[in-house]
Amino acid sequence: MLEAMTDQQERAMIFATGFDSDLREMCWTLLKEGLASQCDMFDRSRLYLKNGDTPKFRSSGMAVTIVCKRADLEQVMKRMRASYHGGDSLAAYALPILASM
Repeated sequence: MLEAMTDQQERAMIFATGFDSDLREMCWTLLKEGLASQCDMFDRSRLYLKNGDTPKFRSSGMAVTIVCKRADLEQVMKRMRASYHGGDSLAAYALPILASM
């Protein structure tokens, strides 16, 4: 059990949004190079209220979660930014993995 907790503490998760083909290519590269251990992709949609009371639904690209070693986190984020060539269509956030089931 202690080994599992230590393993969790050494990993991080990145949540990113962007365009399908760009995210797919980026994840494929990170997996091939061994920088990511897992990538999960999801359709991303947005539900919001227009004018305060009218529900609206809009499809808005893809979202991906990337699991990597915490020691590689900075390198992975730099590689992600470089793969988008400074474009503003990528948004990425890194989080420590505190627990999993």
